[in-house]
This record gives sequence, structure tokens and C-alpha cells, in this order.
Amino acid sequence: MENFLAYKIKTFKNIDIDVIDEIQLRALVDDALTLVGIPNPELRDGVLYPFLENVISNGILPNTHCSDILHLCLGDSGLYYKLGEFSDAVFRRAFCSLIIAAILDANTKNKFLSVDTIDLAFVSVLDYLEKEIDTRGYVSEKGWAHAMAHGADMLQCLVQSPQIDDGKFLDILSVIETCLFKDTATYIDQEEERFVGVVKAMMDKGLQGTVIERWITLMLSRMANLYDAEGLSYRYYRANVNVTNFLKALYFRLKIDGERLKLRVFIYESVKKLQKLYSV
Repeated sequence: MENFLAYKIKTFKNIDIDVIDEIQLRALVDDALTLVGIPNPELRDGVLYPFLENVISNGILPNTHCSDILHLCLGDSGLYYKLGEFSDAVFRRAFCSLIIAAILDANTKNKFLSVDTIDLAFVSVLDYLEKEIDTRGYVSEKGWAHAMAHGADMLQCLVQSPQIDDGKFLDILSVIETCLFKDTATYIDQEEERFVGVVKAMMDKGLQGTVIERWITLMLSRMANLYDAEGLSYRYYRANVNVTNFLKALYFRLKIDGERLKLRVFIYESVKKLQKLYSV
């Protein structure tokens, strides 16, 4: 089945789009969606996802079909598929995340999703990121799971949506913090860079540096409380690594862009505090 589907999609790529009617295209997309999370990196990363991303991002699929796919990916067969398990099911959740991000990005350009649908996406994405426990990046022989990085991509596309205003920014900062403090995570595959992209997107839409400073201060207090309760525990160490690397990444993103000198100084001092007071 996998080889047959790969053959169909590769063939589709080489055919003039005008010779594929809407019924054939819908059937091909539905077939691809059933297998998009398989633990076969060559087929998943090299054929299935690129095909779906292409037909979504280039406006080949009708907007109504994209909306249907979004609802599918937000549900039990997508983000919530075996959520709470540490298993190959993460590939389906993670790659449905990328499909969601592609649809949200297409909507930012063409504005075809309703406000209610965007609200559903916002609630579902934040809830999913709160509950995801499989934080692996690269999995030997099976390729990239990268659920947290793909989750950050969804967040960034939500932020960039015209239907999302700054009233939701504190909730987004809160879920980023949750991801940085997950017990199962020590991020080693640049997940922190993807979360920085979310914060930068919010800043581009008006998030004030003072709000970020208060948020960082609360994270440092949380780190201090965790240290007081557990000392240099493994859980503390993981959180320290994640928060420190996130702050470093944010600092250098702002420095490279030549932005927010006051905030950069605050971040620099925050990293010094973490290293000076609680380093192993």
C-alpha cells in the first residue's frame, strides 16, 4: 500500500495539474492523509508531506477541502491521535501539526477560514502542546518526530493569522513556558529556536518588551522554586537547560536583527543569574 501510494503521488507530481480533476485529487489527498504519520521517513518526509504541503500552499485544493482537512487534523485522528503515548503515534501528531501550520499560513494569505474555526484551532493547538509528552526530535531509523518544533510552527502560524489579536499572547507565552518545563524534554534539536520564532512573531504584532520581561522573571522564579524544592535534580537540570538555551536564542535573534536593546540587556542579565546561582 505504501509503495503504491508513493507511486501514485510521484506520478501526480509529474503530470500537468490540469489533467487531474477535483474528484481524483480529493481521493489522492485522502489517501495521503491516512498515511502521513507512518514511521517511514523516505515516504513520510520525502513524498507524503511535500505533496500535501504543495496542494495546500499553492492553492490547488479548494478552500472548503482545506477547511475539512484542518478539522480532521485538529481531532482524534490528528493532534489527539493516541495523545499521551510515547510511541510511533507521535509521527502522525507531529505531521498533522505541519499540515495545520500549512493551512493556517494559506489562510493568512487568503482568509478563507471562519473566526470560529480559528478559535477552535487556537484552543486545540494550545491544549495539544500542554498534553504532548513525546518530545523526541530525531528518532533513529524513523526520522524526525519533532512534535515540539512542529507545534511551535503551528503557534507561529496562529500568531500571524489576521484573526488572532494580542489578547491571546499571554496564553501563547504560557504554553511556551509549559513546553520548556516539560519533565520529558531536554531539547537538543533546536526546538528553542522555533519557540523564539513564535515570540518574535508576537513582537512583530505588538507584544511589548515589558510583557516579555515579566514573563521571563516569572520563569526565573519558577526555576528558583524548583531548585529550592529539589536541588540539582534531573528535572531541574532539564528545565535549566531548556530555559537557558531559549533565552540565549532569543537574545541572539534580537541582536542579529538589531532590535530591543533594553530587552536584550534584560535577557543577558537573566542568563547570568541562571548560570551563576544554579549551574551544576
